[in-house]
Amino acid sequence: MLFRSQAAQRLQAEEFLARHRRPATFGPLVGAEIEDTRSVLLELLPRLRGLTVHDGQRLVASVDSDPEALEFLASQRLDELAGLGTSCPDHFLRTKIRPMVWRVGEPLEARLEEFRLEYRQYYDHCRRSDSPPMRNPNPSLVAVPGVGIVALGKSPHEARVTGEFYRNAIRVIHGAESVSRYVALAEQEAFDIEYWALEEAKLRRQPPEKELSRRVALVTGAAQGIGRATALRLAELGCSVVLVDRDSQKLESAGEAVAGALAQDSAVAVPADIADSASLESAMESAVLAFGGLDIVVANAGVARRGTVADTHADDYELLDGVLIRGLYQTVGSAVRWMRAQGLGGSIVVVGSKNGTAAGSNAALYSAAKAFALHLVRCAAVDHAKDGIRVNAVNPDAVVTGSGIWSAEWREQTAASLGISHEEIEEHYRKRSLLGVSVRPEDVAEAVVWLASDQRSSRTTGCVIPVDGGNREGFLR
Repeated sequence: MLFRSQAAQRLQAEEFLARHRRPATFGPLVGAEIEDTRSVLLELLPRLRGLTVHDGQRLVASVDSDPEALEFLASQRLDELAGLGTSCPDHFLRTKIRPMVWRVGEPLEARLEEFRLEYRQYYDHCRRSDSPPMRNPNPSLVAVPGVGIVALGKSPHEARVTGEFYRNAIRVIHGAESVSRYVALAEQEAFDIEYWALEEAKLRRQPPEKELSRRVALVTGAAQGIGRATALRLAELGCSVVLVDRDSQKLESAGEAVAGALAQDSAVAVPADIADSASLESAMESAVLAFGGLDIVVANAGVARRGTVADTHADDYELLDGVLIRGLYQTVGSAVRWMRAQGLGGSIVVVGSKNGTAAGSNAALYSAAKAFALHLVRCAAVDHAKDGIRVNAVNPDAVVTGSGIWSAEWREQTAASLGISHEEIEEHYRKRSLLGVSVRPEDVAEAVVWLASDQRSSRTTGCVIPVDGGNREGFLR
């Protein structure tokens, strides 16, 4: 009987809403359509990320461009309704009391400063004698008519959830306005919830953030070997990671492995060929659109071919030039441009080779290309120190396990030149090293992470770290 009564009450409520629901509850659509929203976001997100740093802590972004959100953003009453604030007080810690509305063409810096001033006034007006200190006064939500809602958080997951909370608020506003009107909490009541002592205590009890949390990294050649190990290590330290490789099948597997080491939403696999400038730039843009910007770029993609100067084929030259020279040059250049757009500095790590300092036999072009890489690192370090961008390299040697370069062909050719079987190669290089050890992808990844981390190597640029088990020919001079 109780069940029927509840069902009847629900039906009665639904019938009431159907009879009284009004169309166009947000008012007429007045927002101008923006055709190239991708370009708007690519310009907005890095700048927004750079301008919302607070106490040295940066944020990552998530974009909601769902039609439901876009309809609200295009409405005549956007400023009025957005200004009333979000619907659920439990969400205030993530969303703040209201979003910031920014329209394409407005000065972003001025609008952010206006929002921060309003938030400080809200805090000062409502604070009590025992209120916790004011938190980050920057917006958690930026509503951009014609484009979407940009949510900011300390992790991609937090940013996405913040955006979902506001989407729910839009639904509540729509429902209320369809039959009556939406009324927000009084500011003092909202403040008392946002700065409730028990909520502050929960925030203080949260575990410390990982070393590379709030950072975004892109790793090329990430499907296997050093690239995969590096992406995994960055993820373990809390970094959001974009994996790039032209081998889409292996890349998918690597992406799943890295995602397993991360919180939700923090790993993206992007098939791309760095030898193709358009493909490379699209991958860089994918990183910015996924997380808001770039802090770390690991230029690891590589190929290798045997041959002296006399017998290197033109096809081999085109391949190595495309990846090891032109592709690397474009990777570093693109990384610098995106980092400068943020204004937060950054770290670029190039994976070189022992052959960059030692004249490898029967690998003339590969060795010369790796020498190019090391000098490019030095030049970029000199040119972009003023931007706060550090550029360094690692020099691995004989990383046989899991490597794409040590394919069947390269392995067979190397074994033949050494007069050993291909099964003996790893043991041969282990014995050759001064330390008598094999070098694994994970060993190289540790050196890369050291150079990538501002906590560990903030005073280091233009540096090359050998990770080769000790090799006299590879000693830096």
